[in-house]
Amino acid sequence: MFRSIEDFRQSWGYESATTLKVLEAIPDAALATAITAQHRDLNRLAWHLIDTLVEMPARMGLKVHGHPFMKALDAEPVPYAPPPSSAQARQAYADASESLMKQLASWTDATLLQEDDMYGMTWKRGYTLTALVHHQAHHR
Repeated sequence: MFRSIEDFRQSWGYESATTLKVLEAIPDAALATAITAQHRDLNRLAWHLIDTLVEMPARMGLKVHGHPFMKALDAEPVPYAPPPSSAQARQAYADASESLMKQLASWTDATLLQEDDMYGMTWKRGYTLTALVHHQAHHR
């Protein structure tokens, strides 16, 4: 669990740069590729990372921006087909990552100890940021 904003910033800098490298390595021709029929294709997987980068921080009161496909959490999700371009996914991810860093500017280390409802459980914000990093690394 992160206990300092600076520790998260440093970790996120590395993690987001690594995720961008992975997204940059996916050619448009490979976007429809899935490991198996039961898994997301690469395009949906990339957009899942972006969705989570918007959705999970929203549960902590942060308004991360990066792509126009997601409504507020209290609304029904908007069904969409991810844009058919790796460049669009990379840009949306980069924008959301930058937006997250800007949103965290108002937080202090004490903010990381505040608790929020996360998927029916209570998580400290420092834990939620850790989960965000782990989720991204898992899918990468």
